[in-house]
Amino acid sequence: ATATATAATPEASSHELKMVRAFGATSYEEEKNFIFGKVKFMTENRGCRLGVPAWQAWRRELDAASQEARDDPEVMLAVNPLDGLRVASERLRSDRAFVLEAVEVNEYVLGFLNDDLRKDKEVVLKAVQKGWQAFREADEQLQGD
Repeated sequence: ATATATAATPEASSHELKMVRAFGATSYEEEKNFIFGKVKFMTENRGCRLGVPAWQAWRRELDAASQEARDDPEVMLAVNPLDGLRVASERLRSDRAFVLEAVEVNEYVLGFLNDDLRKDKEVVLKAVQKGWQAFREADEQLQGD
């Protein structure tokens, strides 16, 4: 199998993905498909079937994501339920409309936002309605309200 075919499977390692990208053998579309495939795999096996090594590998793979993937709302919303907006671009983490959509899926995104959005009452309220633990990531002034 070629490196490109290997990288497109959900089980491909971050090392393989980096190698494929380093040799210029992949397109953004292939990277996007790899990420979507991995999200599907991780979601379907989210229960006790996955151990710590699988989650560590997932995080390394996300760390290898291109800037284009990090700035793609569709990709980051797919990743969001599993890993929040940890690898999302600063532009997306500062985009209020995007953040409001992301918070509906995962309240823990507050920890990845800029100060202005952590002070935004609507964003914080949506997050807290999803899960009270999100309150810990809200701006201190809002915590006092």
